[in-house]
Amino acid sequence: MPVSDDPAVDYEARYRRAVLDRLDYVHLFGIDVPRETTEYSLSVAYVSLNLADELAEEDEEGGIARSP
Repeated sequence: MPVSDDPAVDYEARYRRAVLDRLDYVHLFGIDVPRETTEYSLSVAYVSLNLADELAEEDEEGGIARSP
């Protein structure tokens, strides 16, 4: 259904919707999570990310000792 009688306005509205439908997601990669949780809609997603140094964690747990 047309948004407006003006073809330019109608085209712009359809174009915006197409861009939103195509690009409204973020794909997380390089992390160890289940496959179904790697893609989120940008319009509703809030993803909290925390980074950790695995070697530093091992040092804290008494694992591999690092030399300076």
